[in-house]
Parts: sequence; structure tokens; C-alpha cells
Amino acid sequence: MGELKETLTAIKEYIKIARIYYKVSGSDKIHIITPLTYGFLKGKVFDLEKLAYNKYKVNDNISYIHFYKSADIDGSAECIEACPNTEVKITVDSGKYNFKVKASDVCIKDDDKFSVQVRESKEITYSTDESLVVYYASKTSIDGNIDVQRIEILYSPLEINNMNKNIDYLFHIGNKISFDNVHCKIKDFSTDARSIDIKNSSIESYSEVFTDEYNRQIVALEDEKDVIINNSQNNIVKTLVKKKEN
Repeated sequence: MGELKETLTAIKEYIKIARIYYKVSGSDKIHIITPLTYGFLKGKVFDLEKLAYNKYKVNDNISYIHFYKSADIDGSAECIEACPNTEVKITVDSGKYNFKVKASDVCIKDDDKFSVQVRESKEITYSTDESLVVYYASKTSIDGNIDVQRIEILYSPLEINNMNKNIDYLFHIGNKISFDNVHCKIKDFSTDARSIDIKNSSIESYSEVFTDEYNRQIVALEDEKDVIINNSQNNIVKTLVKKKEN
């Protein structure tokens, strides 16, 4: 009886909170779909044939879509696909999410914790039980304490700001990586970035998986103190990585 009551309470809260907001091309008016109206209005936003396969293909005439704490992308590995002209925003909460996004302009956020902004991406996967993975983007920005322990940013510049939560795994391929106000430990960290920018941060990592280019830059940061000062507005950077012992 107690479990049934909890389930009914969760359903009531979901109906009150969950929304899909969208705009049609050529108009700034925001339209709203609730869980109660979804069955009637979903065809205005999504390709109905692909919905049968858990693929949320956004119609090309939609310029903006915002999944706000929506169970449609909660825990079932759904795929959201939109044309390059559609801005996609996804607001998550403390629940379990597992979805893939194929869109150019994507924002994944938790209002109380973090935001991830990805520009001109090919594909993004997000799972609270596993990882955030970004494939091919012109820019990826992570602000705050994201709920995943593994982050993989493949072929994209990366910015990480305002983070103080430790991370198990950070793997980056891209020409630039920057940290601003980041204070944490990264257990396993690898990048091939030729440009490393550190501001107001103290980051420790004991990973042994570094490229030669990466090791050269770490040596430069440690040997040339002016480099650290120039890269830190308040000069409080301890070290980006503790070098591997020989």
C-alpha cells in the first residue's frame, strides 16, 4: 500500500512539473505540451512514425524545443534528433536519465547543479549511471558539478568552469582545454590539447595516460612559473597534474 501511494504521488508531481516547450520557425511564441496533452499534440512536434521506435525526431519546422524534467527521456535510452536549425534544451533533475541527442545546438542542464552547452555537435550521449560523451563539436562547455563520473569529449575544444566535484575519468581529444574555478581530483585524465589554460584552479590527477604533447605542456607549466601566473588571474593554481614518477 505504501509503494502504491508513493507511485501515485510521483505521478501527480510529474504531471504538475514535466513539460515540453517549443517554438515554430518564424515565431517567438512558446507552446507547451504537458503529460496530459502529449497524446494529442505530439504530432505537432515529432515524426510520429519514428516515435514508435523511441526516436524523437523533431519536425524541421521547430526552431526550439525544451524537454523540462520529462520522463520521455528518463531511463530508456531514447534518441532525440533535430535538424541543425533547431535549438535543443534538456532539463534534468535527480532522476536517472539515459538518452542520445543528435542536434547541432544542445544544452543539458540541472537548474541546481550544472549546465553542458555543446555547439555544432554530431552526437551526445548522457547517462547518469555512466557518462557524458560528446562527438565532434565546435565547442563544449561544462559549468558546475555534473552528475556523471565519466566525461569523454572527442574532437572538440573543452571548457570546464566552477566545478568542485571529483571525477573518475576525463578523456579529451581536441586542440584546447581550459579550466576556470575548478578545484577537484581527476582520477584518470588524458588530453592531447596543444593549448591548456588554467585560471583560479587547483586540480590533481594521478593518471599515467598522457600523450607526449600533454607531458611537455605539464613540464612547461611546472618549470616556467610565469606561465602559471599568466594562466591564473589570482595565482592560486597548485598544479594541473602531478607528473608520473619515473
